[in-house]
Amino acid sequence: MEKELNQVIEENVLIAEDFKGKLDELLTLEMAAETSGYPASEAKKSPDSEIEKKYNKISISYSWDKTNRTQQIEVMGRKMDVPVNDEVTLSWVENITL
Repeated sequence: MEKELNQVIEENVLIAEDFKGKLDELLTLEMAAETSGYPASEAKKSPDSEIEKKYNKISISYSWDKTNRTQQIEVMGRKMDVPVNDEVTLSWVENITL
Protein backbone atom coordinates (compact mmCIF):
# COMPACT_ATOMS: atom_id res chain seq x y z
CA MET A 1 0.00 0.00 0.00
CA GLU A 2 2.88 2.36 0.76
CA LYS A 3 4.22 1.79 -2.74
CA GLU A 4 0.88 2.80 -4.31
CA LEU A 5 0.61 5.83 -2.05
CA ASN A 6 4.06 7.04 -3.07
CA GLN A 7 3.19 6.54 -6.73
CA VAL A 8 -0.04 8.56 -6.38
CA ILE A 9 1.88 11.35 -4.61
CA GLU A 10 4.58 11.44 -7.28
CA GLU A 11 1.99 11.59 -10.07
CA ASN A 12 -0.33 14.20 -8.51
CA VAL A 13 1.58 16.44 -6.12
CA LEU A 14 2.72 19.78 -7.46
CA ILE A 15 6.00 21.21 -6.28
CA ALA A 16 7.29 24.77 -6.14
CA GLU A 17 9.42 24.24 -9.25
CA ASP A 18 6.24 23.55 -11.23
CA PHE A 19 5.26 27.20 -10.73
CA LYS A 20 8.61 28.94 -11.22
CA GLY A 21 7.77 31.93 -13.40
CA LYS A 22 4.09 30.92 -13.40
CA LEU A 23 2.85 32.06 -10.00
CA ASP A 24 -0.17 33.63 -11.69
CA GLU A 25 -1.39 30.05 -12.19
CA LEU A 26 -1.11 29.40 -8.45
CA LEU A 27 -2.72 32.73 -7.41
CA THR A 28 -5.13 33.72 -10.16
CA LEU A 29 -6.71 37.13 -10.65
CA GLU A 30 -10.10 35.65 -9.76
CA MET A 31 -8.76 34.27 -6.47
CA ALA A 32 -7.17 37.60 -5.55
CA ALA A 33 -10.33 39.53 -6.44
CA GLU A 34 -12.46 37.20 -4.32
CA THR A 35 -10.04 37.59 -1.40
CA SER A 36 -9.93 41.39 -1.65
CA GLY A 37 -13.60 41.92 -2.39
CA TYR A 38 -12.75 44.22 -5.32
CA PRO A 39 -13.66 43.67 -8.99
CA ALA A 40 -11.10 41.71 -11.01
CA SER A 41 -11.47 44.19 -13.89
CA GLU A 42 -9.95 46.99 -11.77
CA ALA A 43 -6.87 45.09 -10.59
CA LYS A 44 -3.31 45.93 -11.55
CA LYS A 45 -1.08 42.86 -11.91
CA SER A 46 2.63 42.80 -11.22
CA PRO A 47 4.68 41.50 -12.94
CA ASP A 48 2.51 42.26 -15.93
CA SER A 49 4.60 41.80 -19.06
CA GLU A 50 6.60 38.80 -20.21
CA ILE A 51 9.81 40.82 -19.75
CA GLU A 52 8.95 41.54 -16.11
CA LYS A 53 8.05 37.86 -15.56
CA LYS A 54 11.46 36.86 -16.94
CA TYR A 55 13.20 38.74 -14.11
CA ASN A 56 10.62 38.38 -11.33
CA LYS A 57 9.90 34.69 -10.84
CA ILE A 58 9.45 34.87 -7.08
CA SER A 59 6.25 36.88 -6.62
CA ILE A 60 2.90 37.84 -8.08
CA SER A 61 0.65 40.62 -6.82
CA TYR A 62 -2.68 42.17 -7.68
CA SER A 63 -3.47 45.66 -6.39
CA TRP A 64 -6.43 48.01 -6.29
CA ASP A 65 -6.20 51.76 -5.67
CA LYS A 66 -9.63 51.85 -4.02
CA THR A 67 -8.47 52.63 -0.51
CA ASN A 68 -8.37 55.86 1.46
CA ARG A 69 -5.50 54.57 3.58
CA THR A 70 -2.21 56.41 3.70
CA GLN A 71 1.27 55.67 4.97
CA GLN A 72 3.68 58.21 6.36
CA ILE A 73 7.12 58.16 4.75
CA GLU A 74 10.14 60.39 5.13
CA VAL A 75 11.81 61.84 2.04
CA MET A 76 14.84 64.10 2.46
CA GLY A 77 13.88 64.83 6.06
CA ARG A 78 10.25 65.70 5.25
CA LYS A 79 7.35 63.50 6.31
CA MET A 80 4.68 62.87 3.71
CA ASP A 81 1.41 60.94 3.73
CA VAL A 82 1.21 58.81 0.59
CA PRO A 83 -1.69 56.60 -0.56
CA VAL A 84 -1.41 52.85 0.01
CA ASN A 85 -3.07 50.42 -2.40
CA ASP A 86 -4.88 47.29 -1.25
CA GLU A 87 -2.87 44.32 -2.44
CA VAL A 88 -2.95 40.52 -2.55
CA THR A 89 0.54 39.02 -3.00
CA LEU A 90 2.10 35.58 -3.22
CA SER A 91 5.87 35.30 -3.03
CA TRP A 92 8.78 33.04 -2.18
CA VAL A 93 7.00 29.76 -2.83
CA GLU A 94 9.15 26.82 -1.80
CA ASN A 95 8.79 23.20 -0.81
CA ILE A 96 9.05 22.22 2.83
CA THR A 97 8.95 18.92 4.64
CA LEU A 98 7.12 18.21 7.83
